[in-house]
Amino acid sequence: MKSLLSRAPSPPRSLAPALLLTFAVAACGSPFSDAPSVADSTLVSALAELHLADARSQRRRADATDRRAPPLADSLRTPLSPAVRDSILARYGMTSDQLRAALTYYVRHPEQYTALYGRVVDTLSAERKALRFGPERGDDARPERPTPSAFRGENGAGE
Repeated sequence: MKSLLSRAPSPPRSLAPALLLTFAVAACGSPFSDAPSVADSTLVSALAELHLADARSQRRRADATDRRAPPLADSLRTPLSPAVRDSILARYGMTSDQLRAALTYYVRHPEQYTALYGRVVDTLSAERKALRFGPERGDDARPERPTPSAFRGENGAGE
């Protein structure tokens, strides 16, 4: 009986390193496998509009209460309502899950996250300048895209 076990064929030695390498590559995955399914430019526009809607919402709350009260810390603020958030995301063809996945990706890639939010800040700055110094004041420079509805007045009157 012992001789039967000793004669059992063993896997070729060259197969073991190949299997080990295959498992190692599969475990690491592709560096692009977790990349967001949303284009960066779309994400920048959606994030800018979400920030504008949040600022507008906070301002309305401040107008409804005492303006002399100190501003609330971020952790004490009321978040943007899911209906407003989802409405904004839908205009950009996104869902909350896609936004969450994209932000999770960028948190894992801080350099790209910093660059992305730099573009969001640039977008917000350009829109602020367009609202302050529009053509009615002699400055013909306007952002290439229309002002997001969240940044316009409540009745939607804007550009």
